[in-house]
Amino acid sequence: MEAGMDEWAAELRLNAEDVEALERVADMDGPVVVVNLFALRDQAEYDDDRDKPCSGVEAMLRYSAVSETRLAAAGGRFVHRGFGGHAIWGRAERWDLVVVAQYPTGAAVLELFRDPLYLAAYRHRRAAMREQRLILSPPLP
Repeated sequence: MEAGMDEWAAELRLNAEDVEALERVADMDGPVVVVNLFALRDQAEYDDDRDKPCSGVEAMLRYSAVSETRLAAAGGRFVHRGFGGHAIWGRAERWDLVVVAQYPTGAAVLELFRDPLYLAAYRHRRAAMREQRLILSPPLP
């Protein structure tokens, strides 16, 4: 692992397998799509008292206020942001929000995750989420 990776991975609460997957994607050429599925808490759950109590939606808005500009700084853009829904095939899952972002390269995804401003705002995302899925999708060869 590279120096400093432990800090950002710990902040994002990634395990070694997640970090390895990110590193593999970072080494790939071409654009990468990231699909985020979010189930929000009714009440945000912060790890400390730095932030005023709020709903999961409000915490997500605090995160979004920073994440969009940091995504753009890494060269990415949102392709879709919308309300979630119910899976009609496969496991029955319900999501409150679906967010799809496109990055110019896999390295740009890693750049965002290492960005200190993004990492500082990530606590709001963590407080907002009851459950989440993040799916990295590199292009077909």
